[in-house]
This record gives sequence, C-alpha cells and structure tokens, in this order.
Amino acid sequence: MWQIVKFEIEKILSKKIVWAAGVGMVIMMFLMTQNWIAPGEHGVQYREGEVLKTVDGLDGIQRNKEIAAEFEGVFTSQKVQAILDKYNWSGEELEKLGLKPENQRYYLHNDLYSTIVEKFANRDGSYNGNTVEDIFGPLSGELKLGYSAGWESTIYGIVYTMLSWGCILVIILAPLFSEEYSRGTDALILTGVYGKSKCGTAKVLAAFIVAEGLTFLVLFIQLAAFFLTNGLAGMDASIQLAPMAIFGFISYPVSCLQLLLFGCLLWITGCTVITAFTIFFSSLAKNSFASLIIGFAIYVVPMFIPWAKLPLTEKAGQFFPINQMQMQPLTGFDKLQIAGAELNIMWISLPIAVIAIVLAFFLSRKTFSQHQVVGN
Repeated sequence: MWQIVKFEIEKILSKKIVWAAGVGMVIMMFLMTQNWIAPGEHGVQYREGEVLKTVDGLDGIQRNKEIAAEFEGVFTSQKVQAILDKYNWSGEELEKLGLKPENQRYYLHNDLYSTIVEKFANRDGSYNGNTVEDIFGPLSGELKLGYSAGWESTIYGIVYTMLSWGCILVIILAPLFSEEYSRGTDALILTGVYGKSKCGTAKVLAAFIVAEGLTFLVLFIQLAAFFLTNGLAGMDASIQLAPMAIFGFISYPVSCLQLLLFGCLLWITGCTVITAFTIFFSSLAKNSFASLIIGFAIYVVPMFIPWAKLPLTEKAGQFFPINQMQMQPLTGFDKLQIAGAELNIMWISLPIAVIAIVLAFFLSRKTFSQHQVVGN
C-alpha cells in the first residue's frame, strides 16, 4: 500500500505545473518575508544635530524592541503621556528639519510611538486627552504594552502568503483523479488487482501528505525567519496595541503569541479543507482543467460574498478556507457562550477539518472506483 502512496506522491510532485507554481510561491514567500517579516518595515527616526537619521533593517528591529521594553507592562493613560512626552519633537526641532510641526503625528518616530499617536495624539503630536478607558473600554485594564510590531507584521505577511498558498494547493491537487480520466488511464487502473481497493485510497493519502507537508514547510520557513530576527520579545504584549491596529477590533484580550498560534490553527485547518474539496472535485471532473476551474471557484468566490448581510449564515461563512486564511473566525466575532462556558469560535475549524477529511476520503474514493465523471 505504501509503495502505491509513494508512487502517487512522486506523480503529484513530478508535474511541470507543480514546479512552476512552486517557483511562483517561493518568489511570493521571499517578497512577503523580506517586506513584512525579516526585516520588514521597522524604522526608528531620531534627530542628530540638524539632521534626521533613520535606523532600519535588523538594527531598526533591535532599537524598537529596546524602546518598547522601556514601557512594557499594563497599558495606562500615564504611559501614553510619558511616551508622547519622550518621543515628540519640539516645533523648533521640526522646523529645523524642514518638517511641519502641525503634522508631527504623521512622521515616523518609532513603532511604539506609532501605536500611540493614532488614538491619543492631535496632529501636532500633543496629547488629545483620550484615556485608555475611553478608547478600549472593558479591555483597558487587561491590555499589555510591549514589542508587538514585529508580531503584527509577521501575522499580516503570513495571511497573504497563505491566501496565495491556497491557490497553489488547488493547482497541485486538481489533476489528482481528473488527469486519469482525460488520459484514459483510469480504465487501466480500475481493472488492475488493486485498482478499486487501494489506488483511490493511495491517491487521497498522497494528496493529504503532500498538502499538509508543504503547508507546514511554508509556515516553518516564515516563522523561522521571524523568530531568528525578532526572538520572543513581546510575546505577551496585547495584539490590540500593535502600530497598524490590524487586529485592534478583537473584543477580548489576545497576546501576540496567542494570535500567532490561533492563526496557525486556522491556516492549517483551512488548507486541510482546501485539500479535501479539491480532491473530491478532481474525482468528479472529467478533466484537469474543469477540476481546476471548479476548485478555484469554490476557494475564491466565498471571499466576495457579503456574509455580514446574511445574518443566518454569517458565522458559517467565515469557515470557508479563504476566510480562515484571513483569520476571520478569530477576528470577526466575540466568543461563543455554550452551556455557560466561553468558547472561541475558531475552534469550530477543527471538527470541520476532520469532517472534510472523512468525506474526501470516502466520497472521492467511491466516485473514482465507479468512474462517475461529470458530463459523461
């Protein structure tokens, strides 16, 4: 059996289209890693005499970590004012640098400063009087300040990597069964000794091994790049206090490390579901092109459906793989109340993935063994 699985894995990976898609994915990963993860955009600007200097790259990351460490801990209004007092430039300094004092808030200072000014500063950088309680309400006493910028940009970069990776999975797996139909080799396979009993099973196992193995590899590469350049600093900082505020609307306390781990769960289960439905539609479609078109449609279309306007299906809609890649089950809803206990809605992705695996295994194997090809 495992010899057949090995043979199917080699078939999947030997196709030219797989290698072409792989090259495209490597380029995509390189760009996302360089621009968002290691080193990403983490500059620090400071005044030296009458010259404005910038530290970026790995030095910028280190400097931003040091600045964040000065104020790490529970986020308070007093820290907001202290940060603004320390890192605001005076109007005279700005004028000497050729900058407009009234636009100080929009100039780069450092990641920590960028976190604060959006909600707590006027255009000129002065404190606007908002308190932490005013902005964050019930969360105000539970938020922790720290080095969150690298975590936020890394998660953001991986989101877009995984969105692309979902498309690559469809390309890799679409020919799994359908190629046998278009080439006429299905008849040869199904009349063999193990054609109906083992070949379908081997194809499904090979597809999941390839898909999950490559998914873990993609995640490992980008996470390794992050940890090698950023370390663990800020892992307990609240993701709501990151400079881009991408995850600022999460309504319950979430640390940077927690969000990254939650994201990994959603990305892996999302890829599992993509693999399952691509396998199934490959067993139905009469050729690889039809399988590819169906796979792309099922993967991409749910992103454009206005789920918020469909209240009865709003939560269910977030568990389509492309929405999981964007972490919508985590970021779009409050926790569920079930039997008096709180449950994060993202955990529903686990049983969905298990059900998808079971259905893909039994339905695609049965369809292939009976050769029920769409359009015939």
